[in-house]
Amino acid sequence: MPPETRSFRPSIGDIMHVRVLRGACVAATAILLCTGGAGCRSNSPTQPTPPPAPAAGIWTGRIVDQTFGEGTFRAELSADARTSAYRGTWTAVFATKTASGDATSAMVNPLPLAITCAAGGRASSLLNVEGARMSGDYFTLDCAQIVRGSLDLTRQ
Repeated sequence: MPPETRSFRPSIGDIMHVRVLRGACVAATAILLCTGGAGCRSNSPTQPTPPPAPAAGIWTGRIVDQTFGEGTFRAELSADARTSAYRGTWTAVFATKTASGDATSAMVNPLPLAITCAAGGRASSLLNVEGARMSGDYFTLDCAQIVRGSLDLTRQ
C-alpha cells in the first residue's frame, strides 16, 4: 500500500505568526546594518553647508589702465550664501586719479564682477580666481574716465 499523503493547510494563526517573524527579521537586519555603519548614518550637518566662496576676502594688487597707466587696486568682497552672490567695495589709485565704488558678482568662476563708481558710471570685469590670485580684464562705461585694462590681485 502506498504511504498516505497528507495535505498541510496552515491556519490563519500560522500565517500571521510567519509574517510577524519575517517583519521582525527585516527590522533586526536593518538595525544591525545601521548601527554597523553600513550607510544608514547621515553625514550631513544639522545646518546646510554654504557654497564655497573662493573670491571672498580682501584683494589687493596692480591695475593697468589704458588712460591712467599703472596703479593699485583694492577690493573687499563678502559672500552672501543666501543669494549666492558677492558684495563689496573697491578702490583704484593712480598717480593722478582715485576712483571707488561698490562691486557685486555671482558666485561663479570666472567672476563676472559688476562695478558701480561712486562718481557715476559702471564697469564690468571677468576675473579668474585661482587660489589666492585673481586676475583678468575690465572695461568701463564712464567710470571716472577709467577706460579699460587689467587687474592682477592677491588675497590678503
